[in-house]
Amino acid sequence: MAEAVGQIGGMSPGCAARVRGADGTRAFVKAVGADLNPDTPTLFRREIGGVPSAEALDRDTTI
Repeated sequence: MAEAVGQIGGMSPGCAARVRGADGTRAFVKAVGADLNPDTPTLFRREIGGVPSAEALDRDTTI
């Protein structure tokens, strides 16, 4: 990761950031834990599937 810029606002309990990799690849990253709201991780997974122009870099959100 060469750069990460946090995004302020939004409706979800969690973080969102614009990131850029060392190779110049750019992505918008959202993350949330089930502790804050157990429904939000499922909603994020649905959101990824509903954006036809988005290329998911990694759909496994469990760490």
